[in-house]
Amino acid sequence: TVADLFYENLNLAIDNMFSQLNYKRNYKVPTHEDFQIDYAFLSDKKPIYLFGVKDTNKAQQTTITCLQLAKYRVPFKSIVVFENIDILTKFARNNILNTVGKVFSDIEGFKEGGTEYIESELAA
Repeated sequence: TVADLFYENLNLAIDNMFSQLNYKRNYKVPTHEDFQIDYAFLSDKKPIYLFGVKDTNKAQQTTITCLQLAKYRVPFKSIVVFENIDILTKFARNNILNTVGKVFSDIEGFKEGGTEYIESELAA
């Protein structure tokens, strides 16, 4: 289905963009293994957790995960790549935008600026 293609396309983009970086797909936070992270870019500093969001349900799950990790004082930075931000409910859109650190409105925007952003955040 088209929804499945979003995640497949995001996987391909990340594999192509970050073949030299240490990242893990379907990552479980060591101290909180009940939280599922789509992609974790790991370094000696704060890891970067990237979430692909295709619908309101995933937006809400991502918001809850980020808020819970912050509550437990797990150090991380968060990125969201949307399939189409306009299909989210206003409530879900506002919550996720107010929770995560960096947003890419679609995969194309992520392909254009994602490598530079993630590499600079990992180096900081």
